[in-house]
Amino acid sequence: MPVTQLLTQLLNCAESLICLLSVSGKKAFVAAISLTGKTLPPEDAALLLQAPNEIDFVRTALENTMAISYENIREPWRRK
Repeated sequence: MPVTQLLTQLLNCAESLICLLSVSGKKAFVAAISLTGKTLPPEDAALLLQAPNEIDFVRTALENTMAISYENIREPWRRK
């Protein structure tokens, strides 16, 4: 996948994806940011490159479940 496509996808839903990305994916994300001429402060890059822990997975799953549930409730409500 070209770096520009990866960057576009990551920026569309960055928080959830960053949590779930593999370390190599996170390195590609940091590299893609550098292509924009911007740099991440070293402490932010270190934070980003950390492997996700259990609470990160739980929060991401909860966020996804809540979004899907909201959409399932909202759609019939809008049809009324």
